Amino acid sequence: MLGTCYQDDPEYASSRLKNTIVFKDKEPIYITAIGGAGEVRYYNLGSHSRREFLTTLQQIDLTPNPLGYVNTEWKAHYLRRWPYRQFKQGLTWDSIKKADLKGPDLARCLKNIYPSVTACVDEIYNREVFSRAFSRKMCLSTDSSRKSERPTIKVLFKDHPIGIFNLDTGTFDLKTFFMKFMDEFEGVKGVPDIRYF
Repeated sequence: MLGTCYQDDPEYASSRLKNTIVFKDKEPIYITAIGGAGEVRYYNLGSHSRREFLTTLQQIDLTPNPLGYVNTEWKAHYLRRWPYRQFKQGLTWDSIKKADLKGPDLARCLKNIYPSVTACVDEIYNREVFSRAFSRKMCLSTDSSRKSERPTIKVLFKDHPIGIFNLDTGTFDLKTFFMKFMDEFEGVKGVPDIRYF
């Protein structure tokens, strides 16, 4: 999983991996320290606890972290990597620029865990949230916070509006241009019929 340079030089590994998010056994972890013998101290990003564990450099997976929408308590945030030069191998909090983001929320994004489209519509319609993602690249959002108004639910692709969710027909009404993004709906739970205009 790791190149030999990290295993042979724990000090170099520490300079590149300490305070970064990587994977171990397909779970996102946050590395807090790397010792002189190559032992890695970390906590599970998906846990609300910061209880630390030990592992070795050989068990760290440096596959790039896939980013996208992260569902938080009230809304969905679209995360991108920012060009923040600090010579780190893993993902850092500074490179995604979201101070209010919690580890378990980010962990669900990294593991591609999202609610169904139906669950997202229900949460928005009932005014429980302002926006909710149903995949890494797709999100539903509303501007209306007044309970007396029927919400207009927008469909977003990477933070760009591409259509609406029609509450009367239960369909996505998308701009014809976005037909080429149909593969983004593959594997998404509860996708309604799609109409183009």
